[in-house]
Amino acid sequence: MPKKLNPRPRTPAPASFSRGGSPKLIVGLGNPGLRYRHTYHNAGLLALDHLAKITDAAQFQPITSRGFSYVRVRETILIRPLVLMNRAGDAVAAAMRHFRVKPEETLVMHDDADLMVGEYRFAFGRGAAGHHGVESIVARIGTTHFSRLRIGIRTDAALPRKKAGEFVLRKISGADMKTLYGVFGAAIENIKEKESP
Repeated sequence: MPKKLNPRPRTPAPASFSRGGSPKLIVGLGNPGLRYRHTYHNAGLLALDHLAKITDAAQFQPITSRGFSYVRVRETILIRPLVLMNRAGDAVAAAMRHFRVKPEETLVMHDDADLMVGEYRFAFGRGAAGHHGVESIVARIGTTHFSRLRIGIRTDAALPRKKAGEFVLRKISGADMKTLYGVFGAAIENIKEKESP
C-alpha cells in the first residue's frame, strides 16, 4: 500500500534561508551512472533533477577536472557530483571554491534511512548520522554549518536502522517513486515560502 505523503516537514526550512534568500548552492547527492539512477540512495540526485526540470533549467555543464556538473537557476547554482557518493565531499568542496560560496549558503539534498518514504526534514549544523556522502562533505569542508534536506527512504518502520542500508541500492518501487516526487515538490515549495518576505 503506498505511503501517505506528509505535506509539511517535521522541521521548517533553515532560518538562514529566510534571512538571506534562497541558498546559493544546491547539491543533490547520489551515485553517477545508469546502474544507480533510480535507487533509493539516489533520492537527493533525483530531487535535484526534479528541481532543474520544474525551473526549466538548461543542461548541466560538466567541470570534469573538479568532479561536478552544474547549471544556474537564477541566483542559485545546482550541483551534481560526478563522483561516487563516498567521495562527494571532494566535488562539493571544489564547487564551493569555484563559485565562492560559503557552507552556510549551501543546501545538500540526500536520502535518509531514518525517515519513512513520504517524510522529509530540513536540518542545519547537525552530524551526518552515518550517511557517508554527508560525512565526506563534512570531512572536506571542515564544518557541519550547511543546510540539508533529508529525504526519507525507509519502507518498513520495523526495519532496524543497521539493516536499512541494505536496501538503499535497490530500485525504487513505482508507488514509492510517486511518493518521492510528491516529497520533492513539497520540499521545494517549503523553501520558496521561506524565501518570501
